[in-house]
Amino acid sequence: MYNVVCCILFYGLTMRLGTIAFLAGILIALQFTHLPAPAWSLLLFPLLFVSLRLPYVGTVALLLVGVLWLSLRASFLLDGTIAAELEGKDAIIEGSIVSIPVTKENFSKFLFSVDAMHIDGVKITGPKRIRLSWYGKGSKAVASGQRWRFTARLKRPYGTMNPGGFDYERWLFQNRINATAYIRINSANTQLDNVSDIDSFYRLRQHLHDRIGDLVGDSTQVGIIQALALGERGQISQEQWQRLQETGTNHLVAISGLHIGLVAAWVFFLARWLWSRSLARFYRIPASRVAAVLAWCAAFSYAAMAGFSIPTQRALVMVSVVMLGIISQRPLALSHVWALSLLAVLIYDPLAPLSAGFWLSYAAVGVILFALGNRLTNTGLWWRYGRVHVVVALGLAPLLIVLFQNVPVLSPLANFIAVPLVSLVTVPLTLLALPFVDLLPKLSGLLLLGAHYSLLLLEQVLASVHQYSKLPFDLPVLNGFAMSSLVIGTLWLLMPRGWPARWLGVVGFLPLFFVSPDRPAVNSFWLTVLDVGQGTAIVIETQNHTLVYDTGARFSDNFDMGSAVVLPYLQAQGLATIDTLLVSHADNDHIGGAASILEEAEVKRVLTSATENFGKGVATECKAGQSWQWDGIQFELLHPDATYATKSKGRTRNNRSCVLRISNGVEAVLLPGDIEKEAERYLLERYNDKLKANIIVAPHHGSRTSSTPHFVKKINVDYVIYTVGYRNRYGFPKSLVMKRYQDTGALAYRSDDSGALRFILDGDGEIAPPTQYRIEQRRFWHTVR
Repeated sequence: MYNVVCCILFYGLTMRLGTIAFLAGILIALQFTHLPAPAWSLLLFPLLFVSLRLPYVGTVALLLVGVLWLSLRASFLLDGTIAAELEGKDAIIEGSIVSIPVTKENFSKFLFSVDAMHIDGVKITGPKRIRLSWYGKGSKAVASGQRWRFTARLKRPYGTMNPGGFDYERWLFQNRINATAYIRINSANTQLDNVSDIDSFYRLRQHLHDRIGDLVGDSTQVGIIQALALGERGQISQEQWQRLQETGTNHLVAISGLHIGLVAAWVFFLARWLWSRSLARFYRIPASRVAAVLAWCAAFSYAAMAGFSIPTQRALVMVSVVMLGIISQRPLALSHVWALSLLAVLIYDPLAPLSAGFWLSYAAVGVILFALGNRLTNTGLWWRYGRVHVVVALGLAPLLIVLFQNVPVLSPLANFIAVPLVSLVTVPLTLLALPFVDLLPKLSGLLLLGAHYSLLLLEQVLASVHQYSKLPFDLPVLNGFAMSSLVIGTLWLLMPRGWPARWLGVVGFLPLFFVSPDRPAVNSFWLTVLDVGQGTAIVIETQNHTLVYDTGARFSDNFDMGSAVVLPYLQAQGLATIDTLLVSHADNDHIGGAASILEEAEVKRVLTSATENFGKGVATECKAGQSWQWDGIQFELLHPDATYATKSKGRTRNNRSCVLRISNGVEAVLLPGDIEKEAERYLLERYNDKLKANIIVAPHHGSRTSSTPHFVKKINVDYVIYTVGYRNRYGFPKSLVMKRYQDTGALAYRSDDSGALRFILDGDGEIAPPTQYRIEQRRFWHTVR
């Protein structure tokens, strides 16, 4: 059926309109919370027949084809997800490592292709592709292409869900990863010997990766060189990534349409030139056809070296369409080639629209065709080349704002230098070095050294423009009016010379400077409990002020919940300043993201019970009795006071958590950090009825050490929130604690079930149930507990 669909769509449809309708259908299906039954796919053939025979309704039929095609393909992928009852069980899995492991100290992460799986001695039909993590001894022994038998603890795809945050579950689904797991320390973990041909291919990639590392040595650019050669970006530093992203040049280190297209173009023109001057007189095959075949082979080989990742597969499909057009010698308008390529990619990979790279690559080409198609003047090459970068930067601005809430304003300048440097120097030197890493290591080393120096030059160029590369402010999520105005203004500016009043397109950008996100009214405040896994991060917003209470955990030098969740949320809400950052205590799941927030955001004041964890003079100790008022909202610290001394010395840090009460005079919220029963008793003795609140974030995530019966009865809340991680190892919240709150009539919410939670406290005495981001934004690929 797949081939039939491809043939009919390729040869029987009006390219541009048909492609747009097909894409629209896929986008509609990607909004579904549940997929339709596979039986609906039987309508594919009748709908295709209607689109061919009845052109007036053909567009609508193609839209429905897109819906059904995406639904059918997605249902096949979801069939590989493990059942909920198998989570947390030890599974014996056999298979191959199909990615180059990202290895740190005593830790490795890699993709594993599963051939067989057994749980409790029973063979299971489950996930075919797992993202494995290995901690401890032995983790550095793995390499791509090896076959292993592991004992692993499986988990369904799961990630945090927050406004402005990264959708990890979508990324796993898009990359056909059906589960995540960590390897158990077990003597059954054994490397196997029966290596297949495909394993040998993965071993070759690992060998080339290691040889590049050996030949380049301690170069700071080794990660980028490995990315350009093999598509593996695990060794690129966080600083390098940030610089590339904020200058709009990160596309240069991803093997996608640009690089594969360039390799195909180099081989095509070289082969056509050589064939026409040598063998053409003996063989009556047009040089362009021979060149197209060889160019496709080169593109295929480069995509293979990149491990046939999803972006390289899309790029190879695009190149295939172009080369087939040349081989068939059927002239097509560039817009038809663009539409045909887009259609082919969507048929091959209907999940492609889930990737930002898909939109950026096709939008860039579309902008060039719209703004410059058949309209390039006879001015110099460099003028036309520079104009292309300006046009692409302008045309992609609306898309970048939607995706990232910012625009790299100097990207035309950065790309004007970076694209030819990387495309004409770095990539050719890197690829020429690969065949000789073993045969002629000295020659290969010299070529890679040249690539290294070209990247050093690029680094200096990007460093000089980096600090000016972004807008001086981050944009909130735009409303429909502002987004429409921006798109219309952009299209108006891109119209051809002679279009009336083209300069008026600038007016479309004005809402960017005047758009303001919604804010609470005076005497009202919003409480947003973010989903940071096993940890706490809370944002309180009044009309003109923002308080952040705790910052989630830090997992490595490159990843923490402050940068991954809190800062993106603040950016999405248009909150540029944190008036107070309150870190309750020094546990990692509360303080871990603070450093990133202090580095990236403007923070006016830091309060904490762990001042020793901050630089000198950065933080002020939180003490009971401190209070302030913002926009009619009262903030008061209830704990710890100067005389407090815990009786349980082993839990001093938890019991010295900063306890904050927020009230608008009618409704109140209590944020107790990780206090335990000793601190709860102390607070009851000191404050008694003052502890009453409408909402509480459960102390210590719902641990048995906290939420004593007397404390729960005295505060008598309407809502209790448990900030817990999915399947956390502590078993929080404990059922005993949940029952205590339930017995008082409190409604309970968990961050692992609900994602980010937002309460609106407007002083009317009736607090509505919160918005739940995981429920609101749920799509069919999201895991439901």
